[in-house]
Amino acid sequence: MKLKSNFFDKVIIIIVLLLIIVFVILASYTTYATQRTLVQEKQNTLANEALLLSEQTISLYIQDAISLEYLQQRLDEFEDTLKTKVWYCEKNGKIVAMSYPDNLKKLSDSILQLDKNIDIKDGFTMTGDFYGVFEGTMISVGLPIKLNGEQQGLLILHTSLDELDEIQQDMLSIMYMPFVVMILVVVLVLIYMSGTILRPIARISDAAREYAKGNFEAKTGVSRKDEIGELSDSLEYMAGELSKLDEYRKNFIANISHDFRSHQAWKA
Repeated sequence: MKLKSNFFDKVIIIIVLLLIIVFVILASYTTYATQRTLVQEKQNTLANEALLLSEQTISLYIQDAISLEYLQQRLDEFEDTLKTKVWYCEKNGKIVAMSYPDNLKKLSDSILQLDKNIDIKDGFTMTGDFYGVFEGTMISVGLPIKLNGEQQGLLILHTSLDELDEIQQDMLSIMYMPFVVMILVVVLVLIYMSGTILRPIARISDAAREYAKGNFEAKTGVSRKDEIGELSDSLEYMAGELSKLDEYRKNFIANISHDFRSHQAWKA
């Protein structure tokens, strides 16, 4: 039974290691691909929202059709609805209005200038804390505001990655179900292997030990029509031939002994 135990242990270790490796690779790739896709989709969504806000609100403010107070109110409503912070900046980079400015006390009047690395003319997309302004990770999209073909300012939208992280975690949680199914399949395979391969091999091994002791009457107890069955039949056939050979040997020795005794008696 030692052979069975060692073989069975090796099978379990190999399959478990393969499962772990496959799961780690699959989880890593899925995490990376999912996060990348979600971020890209969110960036596109923010760009479309910025364009819509620019056309419906910011352009009206630039044309003095609405007041700064009304603009501030619209930006607050935008953040309440879409959970997205909005900044409107002049073309020199100074922030004119932002949604709920009291929530960003870091931005005092002395630092209301956009970083020189930000592309005012062509816009930008970035992921991070936006140069230390936010504590968490944000997706930031900047859209140039143009009126009559001239640069008028920049609209910047910030949204937290927390929502995307929740979606990503939900998607990764879905992976656990296939993994559990894989574990169940592996258990069933191991049970099948134990019943159809390992146990017959153990019986054949026990019969071989009996044959080695001279007990050629022992049977393997394996009756199958496959390679293991052929091995069992061959082993029992070999035992039968060895049994006949042993019988021939015994008869030969008995005949020699009889002849020897007869010869000795005749000489006497």
